[in-house]
Amino acid sequence: MDSVMENIGTWATPLLLLPGVALLILSTSMRYGQIHAEFHEMDHDKAGISPQSLKKLVTRARFFRNALVSLYVSFGLFSLASLIGGLASAWMVQIETFVMVLSCLGILGLIFAAGTLVREASLSLDVIRDHADILLKKWS
Repeated sequence: MDSVMENIGTWATPLLLLPGVALLILSTSMRYGQIHAEFHEMDHDKAGISPQSLKKLVTRARFFRNALVSLYVSFGLFSLASLIGGLASAWMVQIETFVMVLSCLGILGLIFAAGTLVREASLSLDVIRDHADILLKKWS
């Protein structure tokens, strides 16, 4: 039992990251859903569509998909690292290195997702500017 308590940091640390990753998944998937709504809106209002806006919207959707896949993989890696670490501690097997490698891979996934979301946010501003230009031309 002492071995389990000594190694708790190894397998519990990835578990502590899961709520944060889950919140990122939630917010990213909600924003991804908004992309779908924008596509449907553009389909009904064909006059306000510019090819550039449509292309940027598709790129944003790809960024969201990449970020979501990366977040899901990170979530899985952190979960797997904690499971393996917990089982190893219970069976008194020393595999901290493997758990740390899985945790580091999960963190790399989070970094990739964060970078992708930054790129998407920048592109989102471009789409908003394109829509604003179209509206200004209609109102002029």
